Amino acid sequence: MTTTERPRIGDFTRTPETPVTRINGVSPDTPKVTSTVPKAEVPESPVAEKPAAPAEVPSKPTDVEQAAKERLSLYQDMQDALVPVTDYKAFLKERDIAESQAEEIIDNLVMRGVHEEEYPLTKRISVKFRTRSHHDTLRLQNAMQMQTPVFQTYADELTVRYNLASSLLRFGDKVLKFPDDNTPREEADKLFDDRLLYIEKLPTALFAKLSLKLAKFDRLINAVMREGVAENF
Repeated sequence: MTTTERPRIGDFTRTPETPVTRINGVSPDTPKVTSTVPKAEVPESPVAEKPAAPAEVPSKPTDVEQAAKERLSLYQDMQDALVPVTDYKAFLKERDIAESQAEEIIDNLVMRGVHEEEYPLTKRISVKFRTRSHHDTLRLQNAMQMQTPVFQTYADELTVRYNLASSLLRFGDKVLKFPDDNTPREEADKLFDDRLLYIEKLPTALFAKLSLKLAKFDRLINAVMREGVAENF
């Protein structure tokens, strides 16, 4: 009969474990747990585009601004009037002035000493101007010396106001009185003061309109009397 061997105590002796070095309390063999939950994507905030500045629409010049431009253009024409033209007829044609009209203006200035021209202001109202005398120029110069305007705008307004009072012959149904060659100087000055007072009572917008028409009239006279007229008429 075979005797069954019993296990020995030494068979249950455990093999000694290798010491484990832990880093911050975590074993290096411990697998890292990676979260499987995807991170929520944060949408980038769109950069607000700066709205484009609206295009500047050029404003229509007012009557006063247009009158100022006309005056500057008129002053330039007065300076250019001293420069002779080589072809007077071509010069008139460029400015849309008929030769017959130029002849009439020259004849009136030479024979009568004054020329008158009418311009429409509205469909029902027209204005009529007459050329100024040299005495009107002297009166304006005296006013400039007495008032000595500091600002150019005031000097321009004074010039237009005096020129209107010296040239406005009729406005609608209103006929303004002018002296003749036999009128005494004191009475002539009194008539000018009456016309000047009438001009100063006009509305500002109407004053600007009349100054535009007067600038057109003065430009016509300056063009016709341009240096070189004697050689052509």
